[in-house]
Amino acid sequence: MRLARLSRALFFVAALAPLVSCGSSPTTPSTGAIAIVTLTVAPDPITAVITNTFGPTYTATWTLTMTESGAVGGTVQLMRASVFDNATGKLVAATNYDSNDLLVFVGKNRLEANGTLAVPLQLSYILSTLDRAATLTMLTTVKDDRGNNVDSSLLVKLQ
Repeated sequence: MRLARLSRALFFVAALAPLVSCGSSPTTPSTGAIAIVTLTVAPDPITAVITNTFGPTYTATWTLTMTESGAVGGTVQLMRASVFDNATGKLVAATNYDSNDLLVFVGKNRLEANGTLAVPLQLSYILSTLDRAATLTMLTTVKDDRGNNVDSSLLVKLQ
């Protein structure tokens, strides 16, 4: 009986040993469990310019910046920009980039851990009224290094 208690006590001490740390050596921070992606645009709000008087046709130009803050990098799978007419709510322009498009147009499709990726974008559109105000939505999907699909979105005014 005494031997059984002693062996159980040794088992618990052995199990707890890795949890106890000795010394003052620094530890390396672990990476996050999932990427955290934040989207911003510059300029904000975006001012569209008339590029054709027929319609008229407006063109908006901006840079989307993706920032990762969860210490997990990843590959951008999809980037979608959509412009909606404020008067009707209808979709009037859209563009999509997949990871291959980003390689061609930007030179990379990877968002590094705690890094940024800036993508210049442009869309032309015609509205139902002469008011140039519209709404831009940005949507991105990043497949992080841990296999998670992380969706991020942003709503921006066009003027």
